[in-house]
Amino acid sequence: MLGFARDDWNIEESIKFYEGTIKIDRELGVSGFVCHETHRSRSLFNPWVTRLILEAIPELRLTADFSHWMVLGERLLDDGEGDRTTMEAIIPHVRKI
Repeated sequence: MLGFARDDWNIEESIKFYEGTIKIDRELGVSGFVCHETHRSRSLFNPWVTRLILEAIPELRLTADFSHWMVLGERLLDDGEGDRTTMEAIIPHVRKI
């Protein structure tokens, strides 16, 4: 499977894609080194979907560009307990900013 995960995929398609990347990482001996960027137009386009993907694939690592999430949501990600717990679930997966 080549290319990038897309924002118009359902959660199952996105999870299948990232499971495939984890499998390839293992085969190549680079597990934990490959990071996937949080970006508009990709499956990791918002924190809520990203959290669901990470819950399904905890070994997934991220390159975090949170500005894409702020542009998409047209707000900071500091609006109460829900935003805080979502970000707290995501941040441990971040390897690059």
